[in-house]
Amino acid sequence: MAENTSVKDDTKDQNPSPLEIEEELSREVQDTLTLSQRHKFWETQPVGLFKDLNDTSLPGVPIEPPTPISEVKQEPYNLTNLYEWVTCDINSEDTCAEV
Repeated sequence: MAENTSVKDDTKDQNPSPLEIEEELSREVQDTLTLSQRHKFWETQPVGLFKDLNDTSLPGVPIEPPTPISEVKQEPYNLTNLYEWVTCDINSEDTCAEV
């Protein structure tokens, strides 16, 4: 029996990679937003936007450098009497069950 070699192999189209799915979703979201629906505030902020996905020309660095632990405030901020600071031991089963 002869094989049908004219049939196109669509397995790649049927199983897109996560990156391809992300790019397609980004395009669809951008295409559905008209100028009046765009997020004017967020487009002025230093946050990632759908249109920026996979743009390798953008720097992949933090906005501010990490703060050294020695510069982090060691004393907790004052809270009203209704609240209290608690240090949670995430290795404790009792604490994890409570939280």
